[in-house]
Amino acid sequence: MSDNSGAIVKANKGFASDATLTLAKDIADILFAPGGNLVQNLLIEESATAVNANVKDALRQLLVNNPESFRSSLPLGLGNFLPKGPVHEVEKYLSKSEREMQVQALLQKFSLPETPAPSELATMIRTMGGSTKTASSVERMSNEDVAILWKSIRENVPIYGPRVMRLGGKFASTLLNKVSDNIDHVISTNAESTVLPEQVVRNSAKSLSAAAKRSSDAIKSRVQ
Repeated sequence: MSDNSGAIVKANKGFASDATLTLAKDIADILFAPGGNLVQNLLIEESATAVNANVKDALRQLLVNNPESFRSSLPLGLGNFLPKGPVHEVEKYLSKSEREMQVQALLQKFSLPETPAPSELATMIRTMGGSTKTASSVERMSNEDVAILWKSIRENVPIYGPRVMRLGGKFASTLLNKVSDNIDHVISTNAESTVLPEQVVRNSAKSLSAAAKRSSDAIKSRVQ
């Protein structure tokens, strides 16, 4: 009796693993769907927002904070005699929106487990537009089978290379479009200065916006 039970357990275990590998393919198909889905679009949008905010932070550190720190570090107040340049004009383009700050804060707190629990993965599948049948099957899986599924998805990512590249193109296009929109917003909401250095910054920003927009449109046309 015990020998037969052991054989049945092994058979069931093999069936569970096969079903797990099938589910792995189904989930990867959903995540990398060529036609896109809501979660894909949200991930791309939020990631581009966060990267745009991080770039602004890096540029602020490089163009505003570092020169000011250098000026302050000079002895005998010598830094006060150095020209500051159009810092105020540059800062306008590096100001972060409330949304950008919220996304940054959210990503700093967010952590996804290396291998999600069955219920977490099932919720993810439903959110990504997967079938109720697939999600219900995942909910009934053991933690061990979910680990097998997760491992299978990671190992078979190269199969989905073209789709991953497509998502990369969508992300790049979205990010460049955000850069262009941000610059255009600053230009449209601030009067043009008569000071030459500030005019140079403004004109350079216009050129950067146009270049970013052209690149965004070119990438978008290739990935559609």
